[in-house]
Amino acid sequence: MENLEIRFSKAGYEAFSRREVMPGFADFKRKVLERDHFKCRYCGFRATKHMSVVNRDGNYRNNKMSNMLTACPLCKQCLFVERVPVMDGGGVLILMPEMSQADLNGLCHSLFCAIANATVHERTAQDTYNTLKLRANPVEETYGEGRSDPKVFGEMVLNTPIDGIDKIAGRILKDLRLLPKLTDFKQQIKDWSQDAATSASK
Repeated sequence: MENLEIRFSKAGYEAFSRREVMPGFADFKRKVLERDHFKCRYCGFRATKHMSVVNRDGNYRNNKMSNMLTACPLCKQCLFVERVPVMDGGGVLILMPEMSQADLNGLCHSLFCAIANATVHERTAQDTYNTLKLRANPVEETYGEGRSDPKVFGEMVLNTPIDGIDKIAGRILKDLRLLPKLTDFKQQIKDWSQDAATSASK
């Protein structure tokens, strides 16, 4: 698995979005997805719908096949944190140094599935998720009210002088995680559940 860390970028998402609509990219994207067997290279989640192709080094002009990775929506949004509110997803920043971002996303895939499909583990999954959300409180207490919002925190980071960004990344971002919001991924979860049910019935 690839290492996943939350990123802030002034131009990264715009470059990613432009590439998505470029002529011929759909075929190239399909080749990357097929190479990776539709499996997220960060958290290991596998699905045929709502998967994206991102660049390992964050440079969306470096479009060599070896630099491209399959990413699920939960992991993709971690690479463009400041743009989370405008993407098909959502989340809140939490303080959780004991768990990697990829592991957190993998856990959330399982929790969301249990909650959305009303499995026997629904109550436990909901309680676990609610506990995770409480980890946003230390972020607000440390960095100020509203700073658990990815957009607000992102603006703070991106407005920091260039020579200060590395210090922030080293001292702050390493302990922060982006907790996906269940309510913002309802359509994706529904589609994944339907796909899983169809595959199981074959």
